[in-house]
Amino acid sequence: MIEVPYLSLDIDTLQNLLEAFVLREGTDYGLHELSLEEKVQRLRSQLEKGKVKIFFDEKEESCTVINTDSISKNSLGMDSVDTNRCDSDDADTPSPSGFIPE
Repeated sequence: MIEVPYLSLDIDTLQNLLEAFVLREGTDYGLHELSLEEKVQRLRSQLEKGKVKIFFDEKEESCTVINTDSISKNSLGMDSVDTNRCDSDDADTPSPSGFIPE
């Protein structure tokens, strides 16, 4: 996987990527339903704070957003990412099975 700095993306591209992530089937947003705009803004805030990062998977030819706590580094540099992406008790970062609001 290759890290994609969010600041290097065109504004529209970043917006589309964040919307696609929060709209993925199977996501759960907790007890309170949020609008698409709220979900995207919360995810963008987490990017800005460095809590999550965008990665491109060359094999799958797709992007995903991953919790920075779940990234493992080895001697070759950042080329290994924990596919679990985040712990279930992490209260403010998205996971493949759900976006947990701040």
